[in-house]
Amino acid sequence: MYANVVIGINGLAGDQDAIALAKALAPSARRTLVNVRLVDMVPTKGSSGAFEVAESELSHELLERMRQAYAGEAEVVSIAALNVGAGLHHVATEQEADLIVVGSCHRGPVGRVLSGDDARSALHLAPCAVAVAPAGYARGRGHIGAVGVAYDRSAPGEVALAHAALLATDLGAKLRVREVMELHVYGAAGWASAAVMIEDPEAVAAAARERIGPIPGGEVDVTMGPLLIELEELSEQVDVMVCGSRQQSAVKRVLLGSTSDHMMRHARSPLIVTPARDEQHVVAWRELRSGAAV
Repeated sequence: MYANVVIGINGLAGDQDAIALAKALAPSARRTLVNVRLVDMVPTKGSSGAFEVAESELSHELLERMRQAYAGEAEVVSIAALNVGAGLHHVATEQEADLIVVGSCHRGPVGRVLSGDDARSALHLAPCAVAVAPAGYARGRGHIGAVGVAYDRSAPGEVALAHAALLATDLGAKLRVREVMELHVYGAAGWASAAVMIEDPEAVAAAARERIGPIPGGEVDVTMGPLLIELEELSEQVDVMVCGSRQQSAVKRVLLGSTSDHMMRHARSPLIVTPARDEQHVVAWRELRSGAAV
């Protein structure tokens, strides 16, 4: 499924988690360890070429240590950029990578708001799928026996399903597809979830399953309730969770919230966030699906 993987390295504990997850998701992929050296948009008076050279040397030393200790056969790239996401995106685009893997942020909520979050900066507007390894992942088994995916009938939902199905096939894992039907009412404050009685919930769920259609080797689960709670629950039952991204602007994410942002913080398993568009993998999934149906 994933043949070319970029792994973000920043010298923190999450580095080992990211490498371990990359190996679990793509055991035979080409791997590139990337350290992003942050630079100011406007150089300060005290900046000098000697300082930049020293920073570059330290960056390469870090990458080489991580490669020898944990990554084995991997390339290393040190790059200067305004933020971690921009650096990782540049390398991923240049190398035509199909997956970026990062460790989760170890700062608290205040730190995420005030100083940013490497995982979030890598996640948004990425040129390919992004996987986030939870803290401590490297100490676990690293085996992926079940892949969960949050599905809806949108284009990003189809991309997420394609990635999850192809990944499960590649790893010989079980696929669990969950579509959550949220019930809404419209009031003065806008759309909000509400408890609404349905005469025949089984019939509604059956109709939703029929719309999704058969998933070769997969289990389709249609639930009713709060979206984020239902997806958190699924993440407890699988070894990796996949969800789509609409790649909203920063303003829209603040106003409307983001499922991928929430799952990055609260998923009980590693998380893969797929790009909003990915025709290559969608076509591959459709071919797999139609071939299995014959």
